[in-house]
Amino acid sequence: MRLLIVLSFTSILFVSLAAFCQNTPPTTQPAVPPESNAAPAASSVLKNSDIISMAEAGLSNPIIIAKIKASEVDFDTSTQALVELSKKGIAQEIVTEMIARPKGAPASSDAANPYMSAYSSAMAQANNMMSSIQHPVTLVADGKSVVIDPLTGRAQAVNAFFKVMVYMVYEGSASSLRIKQTRPEIRVKSNGNPGGHFYLVKTESLKKDKSRSVKVGSGYFKYESGPDKDWCIEVAINKLNENEWSLVPVADLKPGEYGVFNGYQLFDFAVAP
Repeated sequence: MRLLIVLSFTSILFVSLAAFCQNTPPTTQPAVPPESNAAPAASSVLKNSDIISMAEAGLSNPIIIAKIKASEVDFDTSTQALVELSKKGIAQEIVTEMIARPKGAPASSDAANPYMSAYSSAMAQANNMMSSIQHPVTLVADGKSVVIDPLTGRAQAVNAFFKVMVYMVYEGSASSLRIKQTRPEIRVKSNGNPGGHFYLVKTESLKKDKSRSVKVGSGYFKYESGPDKDWCIEVAINKLNENEWSLVPVADLKPGEYGVFNGYQLFDFAVAP
């Protein structure tokens, strides 16, 4: 009797499942969307043209700078490109942000460092002093005049407990331009007096990293623009003509690595032993 009840229940269950399967609508394949004729999405890499477009659209400087910090970038920061950005009315603080990180992935946590932001603002002052002339620095030494091509560095913040130190770092541990004269003349092309904008500085060679650095600031709760005073060489400044100035060290330079520093570029040379 018990077996008969079990078999009857099983039969009913089987019939019910069969009926359910017959009444279940067939599975439909998802519709295949028609091919789109829309243009492919634009590259997310920011270029000079994107900055110009955002500025012309009326976006504020802080918004453009925030976009730069949050984006992968590939900027042209050559002298000619900087002049073109100036002609387009791009604000100096935006140009400074482009120079500080011309290429690469979105900015690291250093970008949020208040000292890095302060340094970026300070660099704008140096940009205002840059001439549109391609080679603004000439070294006169050992009876020769040599135009120095600039090195463009990258800013680096180093946290040491509560103190933050900021450096500009350049490729190459030594300059290929070496002189013997210990008190050379440096001629700077500038639209105004280069004092406080162009500095003669010593550089620290980092042979392990194959680079050189210039210390540009440090502090606890304040920041001062320009290179660290201990890294600066005192010079006498004289005007040569309308847009050219002469910088001469007031004391003999010791053997080592040096350069003319304008806030982000380094016009490097070395005094040989």
